[in-house]
Amino acid sequence: SPDFWVDFRRACREVKPDCWIFAEIIHTPEKLRRYAGIFDGTLDFILARALRETFALERMSLAEFENTLQSQDAFFPPDFMRPAFLDNHDMSRFLYLCGNNKEKLKLAALLIYTLPGTPIVYNGAEAGVSQERPMQQGSRYIFEEARLPMRWDTGADAALMDFFRRLAGLRRAHPALVHGRRRLLHLDASTRTYAYLRDDGNERLVTAVNAGAAACSLSLSGTGLRSAVDLLNGRPVEARDEALLIHLPPHGCALLG
Repeated sequence: SPDFWVDFRRACREVKPDCWIFAEIIHTPEKLRRYAGIFDGTLDFILARALRETFALERMSLAEFENTLQSQDAFFPPDFMRPAFLDNHDMSRFLYLCGNNKEKLKLAALLIYTLPGTPIVYNGAEAGVSQERPMQQGSRYIFEEARLPMRWDTGADAALMDFFRRLAGLRRAHPALVHGRRRLLHLDASTRTYAYLRDDGNERLVTAVNAGAAACSLSLSGTGLRSAVDLLNGRPVEARDEALLIHLPPHGCALLG
């Protein structure tokens, strides 16, 4: 019961005052919010579903995805953390859902590292671990399909692991990705392109993604940046008429700062 967890949290903080306690609760947002002040946060299953539906399965529009983010931010207290993830041991692998398209995985990974919730990476996602068969087989769910072992040897995808390391390094190096306010900059349903700003008052960073299957160029205004570089990929960013111009390949992404 909630009373138990109040006592649990108090006992933990008597031992370690800065401990951080979050929970796995699979319920409606209304029920999750009841745990504010009891836990420091809860896993963001709502965001996980939206990421999978939008960027792996492509069944949710970018507008619906953005509405989900805005609704979540407005509904939950600002100090109630919602750790972000793409998959876990009870879900089909994100990489499997998107047909083992690693560019789609990279795009979604950039989002969990540049949205406010603390990112959580499920064992092996960063090394290219997928699965062989669907979890649902007839009327049964075979959870082991999503629990293949970590690749420790040459089977690991070195380039993908380097990408995740860069994401972790960027989040550590740029406090705006942790504490900055988020604001929508661009959303184009026809090209499936999308961008948002993180601003903590000292630094501004722009996450830009192309969720479409064709290369495209984005013109982003309202960033407050007169010049920028792509911190993620090292690609050039052109500034023209108070806008940033960025070229993205199919299922490409960038972090501008």
